[in-house]
Amino acid sequence: AQNVVVGQWRLAAVDGSAAFAGLSFTASGTTNEALAISRLRLFADLNSNGARESNEPMLGSPVTSVNGDDATISFSFASQALAIGNPYRVLLVADLSGKGVAGETIQFSLSAASAVVSVAPNATTAAAPVRGNFPVLGSFVTLGITGIPLLGKVTLDAESAQTGAAGLSAAVKVTNVGGSPMDLSSAALF
Repeated sequence: AQNVVVGQWRLAAVDGSAAFAGLSFTASGTTNEALAISRLRLFADLNSNGARESNEPMLGSPVTSVNGDDATISFSFASQALAIGNPYRVLLVADLSGKGVAGETIQFSLSAASAVVSVAPNATTAAAPVRGNFPVLGSFVTLGITGIPLLGKVTLDAESAQTGAAGLSAAVKVTNVGGSPMDLSSAALF
């Protein structure tokens, strides 16, 4: 599978202007990322929808070699400005090699404040300290399953269906993280 979003992170300035110029992600999960991943790329998520769009710029260079299981993968790029009230979102996108084992898992995280390279936003302001509740986790990805949708709870109550009613039908459209439509072949109501 290509262009699999394996995480979205939000960076925000809190006390004034700030900037960052690098991010380091730590891999975890049951699979060996060195075998399962052939390329990782980092993108700005301009529209904050969690999907990779063709107009969203890549940050830094692609990583084409993951050095071992549960490795740290670092991206360096030109300084990205942060302004109060205007969060910056990034997407980590993986190309899977097909060498991973179906059912195994991958998850990336920003494991500590040091995973964010804070830089001075201008010549008169020092680099801002990085704060957060670390680790900041990305998506939990299961190999062999793509675009796991997150569905909200749907409840049929006495106003929409009588108790014991049978033969009810419902139409559901599910869209995966990448935006491609899927067909839902079956569903159960409890």
